[in-house]
Amino acid sequence: MARLIHQQTPRAGGPLVAVDLGTDRSFLVHSELFGCKKGAFTGAQEHEGLVRAANGGTLFLDEIGDVPLDVQACLL
Repeated sequence: MARLIHQQTPRAGGPLVAVDLGTDRSFLVHSELFGCKKGAFTGAQEHEGLVRAANGGTLFLDEIGDVPLDVQACLL
């Protein structure tokens, strides 16, 4: 459904980045969405977040209600 909606928008030429937030990785959600620097936490490698990866396209956040409230607040 998300892909169909994405294809009907002016951003259809951009990426569709779908993220399943319902998995049990709540401690990594912030890093996945916004990226991190190497060494930010044990085993962390520098990477661009999914929010930036979706620039010019659509970011679909599946199961956003399962994300901790502090991370939800960062999205506002």
